[in-house]
Amino acid sequence: MDSLLYIGSTVRLLTGIFFFLAAWELYKRKAEASVAALAMAAHQLGLVLANVPLLFSLEITQEYVLFHSVLMLLVSHLRLVAIAFLPLAWSGKGLDRWVSKRRTWLGVVTASFIGLTISVMILKSLPNAASNEVLQEGLRLVDALVNWVSLVVFSWYAWRLLKSRLGKNALSAFIGLLLGACLLVVFYFSLMWYVAFQIPPQLFITVASTLVLLVFSATSLLVFSMILTEGNSESVPALSSGWLNASGEIARLEGLELHWTPQSFQFHLDVWMDNGERKRLTMEKDRLTKPGAHWLAFALATVHNIDLVHGDMNVVKFRMVDWWNKSASSSMQQKILFQGNRGAYRLALPPQKIKVHIQEDVLEFDVIKEAMADFGISWLQAEPIQALGLKKADLVNNRSQWIAQLLKGI
Repeated sequence: MDSLLYIGSTVRLLTGIFFFLAAWELYKRKAEASVAALAMAAHQLGLVLANVPLLFSLEITQEYVLFHSVLMLLVSHLRLVAIAFLPLAWSGKGLDRWVSKRRTWLGVVTASFIGLTISVMILKSLPNAASNEVLQEGLRLVDALVNWVSLVVFSWYAWRLLKSRLGKNALSAFIGLLLGACLLVVFYFSLMWYVAFQIPPQLFITVASTLVLLVFSATSLLVFSMILTEGNSESVPALSSGWLNASGEIARLEGLELHWTPQSFQFHLDVWMDNGERKRLTMEKDRLTKPGAHWLAFALATVHNIDLVHGDMNVVKFRMVDWWNKSASSSMQQKILFQGNRGAYRLALPPQKIKVHIQEDVLEFDVIKEAMADFGISWLQAEPIQALGLKKADLVNNRSQWIAQLLKGI
């Protein structure tokens, strides 16, 4: 058992060192993930300090119990701090809606930690009367609940990040099942101790705890290793002065997805914000104007690896960006959306990062036909148009037909 304790503490220490180094590297990149790495490093350090008496067989004093209680509260709350700074595409729904509001989220987490810490210190200082023991047991139950909930939330978001990088495959499913099993073990220990008042055999606790620790440490290492190897320092947007705000200006595009039906026109942008946060922005319209329809034209041009030309391209670009900025929660500049020169432009995105889902009925809308026709002979460079053998005059007629041809295979 002693060897297992030393293994567990060694893993905590080495993982903590990795997180401190990761935090420094990410800080040099001016990425907000450095806050998450630093929070997890402090988390690991707190676990090491909490187990010092066990490692060196020191006497467990009342002061140590108080110290241990506060440290465990800090550890559980540091997980919640780390979550807010993981580079995830926030959906703006459910728990994401609250976590993405970083000032609110950090305020709630800080208030919870301070409130519980003060309660622990007050209760520990009171005489050990029966009533006080009941209050202390209740506080310990709350502490266990906070700890378990923080583990659940962190595991959920860590697995989401891993799944987004690894894809939906057997490996990501296995990691998800492993994390779920570890959460059940932690829940079982809490249930046995706080509800049934039974303590499992010490060897079982030690082995299970060490395995759970290894899984959570390995998962955390994998998450931050992916963040570290995601790109060089130039690929991460610079940190703005308002780095605690979740809503800032868009610094770089990561992906575009269009979902259009006759009743709804949805625009989804995966972006890096100017505060270093990766985010998914969504905008929905019940009707489409020409600047919005031009987004489809540029998306198709980028997918088919061609540049669009227009007699007044500066006006087209300005209206497209202005149309987005007036309705979306986060604004952008023209240089973020477009790339090109000498009047020929496409979106500043790789073709594989663009997805278009449009029902055929939408192609009969006049606004879409006109928006596509605005770029005239540019479409003759597209491979699907060349395959049909279409000429300049042919682009005037049957517009919905050749637009549908451009949409095939996307």
